[in-house]
Amino acid sequence: MRTEAIFLGALFALGTPYLIFGDKWAVLVAGSKGWENYRHQSDVTRAYSILTSHGIPERNIITMLYGDIFSTLKNKKKSSISYAYNQSVDFQNLTIDFRGSEVTAKNFVYVLLQSKILKFRNKKVLESGPSDDVFIYFSGLGSRGMILFPNGYLYAASINAVLKRMHYKNYYKRLVFYIEAGYSGSLFEGRSLDQLNVHILTAASASESSLGTLCDGLNNTPCLTNEFSSAWMNLSSEVIPPSRTLSEQYELIRRKVHGSQVKKYGGEKLDKDLVVDFLGNLSIMKTTMKPTVEQTVNPITTSTTSAQKTGTTGTVVNPITTSTTSAQKTGTTGTVVNPITTSTTSAQKTGTTGTVVNPITTSTTSAQKTGTTGTVVNPITTSTTSAQKTGTTGTVVNPITTSTTSAQKTGTTGTVVNPITTSTTSAQKTGTTGTVVNPITTSTTSAQKTGTTGTVVNPITTSTTSAQKTGTTGTVVNPITTSTTSAQKTGTTGTVVNPITTSTTSAQKTGTTGTVVNPITTSTTSAQKTGTTGTVVNPITTSTTSAQKTGTTGTVVNPITTSTTSAQKTGTTGTVVNPITTSTTSAQKTGTTGTV
Repeated sequence: MRTEAIFLGALFALGTPYLIFGDKWAVLVAGSKGWENYRHQSDVTRAYSILTSHGIPERNIITMLYGDIFSTLKNKKKSSISYAYNQSVDFQNLTIDFRGSEVTAKNFVYVLLQSKILKFRNKKVLESGPSDDVFIYFSGLGSRGMILFPNGYLYAASINAVLKRMHYKNYYKRLVFYIEAGYSGSLFEGRSLDQLNVHILTAASASESSLGTLCDGLNNTPCLTNEFSSAWMNLSSEVIPPSRTLSEQYELIRRKVHGSQVKKYGGEKLDKDLVVDFLGNLSIMKTTMKPTVEQTVNPITTSTTSAQKTGTTGTVVNPITTSTTSAQKTGTTGTVVNPITTSTTSAQKTGTTGTVVNPITTSTTSAQKTGTTGTVVNPITTSTTSAQKTGTTGTVVNPITTSTTSAQKTGTTGTVVNPITTSTTSAQKTGTTGTVVNPITTSTTSAQKTGTTGTVVNPITTSTTSAQKTGTTGTVVNPITTSTTSAQKTGTTGTVVNPITTSTTSAQKTGTTGTVVNPITTSTTSAQKTGTTGTVVNPITTSTTSAQKTGTTGTVVNPITTSTTSAQKTGTTGTVVNPITTSTTSAQKTGTTGTV
């Protein structure tokens, strides 16, 4: 956090700009060290060679490299750095302004903000002014919200604060910033940069790494370069088309990088500005560093277009006549690729052999534009539908008649799968063998739609109820007559459980053996309904009272005569307790032995 405070404090402690000769400035930084990170210092060394060969004065370029890969015994070449197989750049002409322990985030910030502290120490800083263009290139390691240096790191907040300070102090007219680092999109994502006159490209989005390339270990080296860096430098190492804009350069780079997503920030204000305004150009500037191979590459006449500018052998690649279109501009052999007549469409522009791929007549549709052999794939008549557009052999897959439905569109052999007649329902659309699964008649119900063998499961007559719909063998389970009740619907053997006559009550519905439990006559009361053996418990005569209904042996307990009172109803042996005569008084009603 102390380092971060120093960065932000530096924003308000630096001097005013001092404009010197030269309108193009560059700051090149390799943010790593070590042989395993060879690619970052290789990228910066090559970038320095490109800029100086394009006429940008060495005094206007500030470099920051650790420098350890130049002196290590692992570098067998001693005086050059490889950036591609059999291609290298001589680093003996490279001027390194900040080396080793000087390659820090703090010094990077001080360089951009024209620090008087560094000037006092005789170190180079940007001295650009309000009419100058500045190009910044960083190649190193990154993480979410930061870029790394050999010692320390620089947060996104500091980077954005530095750019705002530079704009406020008029340290540039326009600024281009290329960043080769993982998660580099997180430095600017969601930030407002439209008013700063900047154009920023990051090698990766906010959530992904950028990738090294040429990592086969030839010459005892790790990855020689990075995808993003290789892309922009390959586009810029030779003559840059003078009319190429920053936006066009971004699109070209984006298409060449496959391992990550190149992102653009800063709005559209500089999109139409020219690349050569920031990187210079080989054809219009005096070179200060010669290429390793002294050879004129791709001589170009005044009227030739940019397609001739990619070769590496000195031969004009893809000569183009006035009327040919851009499809002829991709070849690498000097031959015109994909000659195109006036009426042909863009589908002919992908071939690599010089032959027109996928010739298309006026009425054919876009489905014919995918082939790679020159043969029209999936010819389509006017009335056929989109289901015919998936084949890879030139054969129409899944021919469909006018009335067939979408269920026929899944096959992979050219055979119609699941033919469906007009009245069949959707249950026939699941098969995978071409056979109709679960044929259904008009009156059958949805219970027949579960089978997997083609057999109708659980045939159901018109009057049967839903209880027949659970079986798995094709047999009707629990046949039910019209008057039977729901108690017959629990069995699992096909036998009716608990047959019930019309007048029997619900007490007969608990058995599990098929026998009626507790038969009950019409006049018996509810007290007889507790037994478990089929015998009536506690038979009760018409005149007996409720006191006789407690026994468990079938015998009437406590028989009571008409004139006895309630006091006689407590015994448990069948004998009247405390017999009472008519004339005795209430005092005689207290005994417990039958004696007054």
